[in-house]
Amino acid sequence: MREFQETARVEMGLERLRLTARAGLGLEDFYRALGWVESGQWPGALRVALGDDTDEVLMRLVL
Repeated sequence: MREFQETARVEMGLERLRLTARAGLGLEDFYRALGWVESGQWPGALRVALGDDTDEVLMRLVL
């Protein structure tokens, strides 16, 4: 992940990254440990199966 971030910053000239993750799987904690910050959620945005909707977590990282 660190190499990806460095490539995005140095080689691509990006200043910020964003991602979305499925809520409730612990992914938010994983990305937080790497410096990502939650910037919001879309309630019920992901349909996992019929009748099983879950939130989508929006995260950002300033490089």
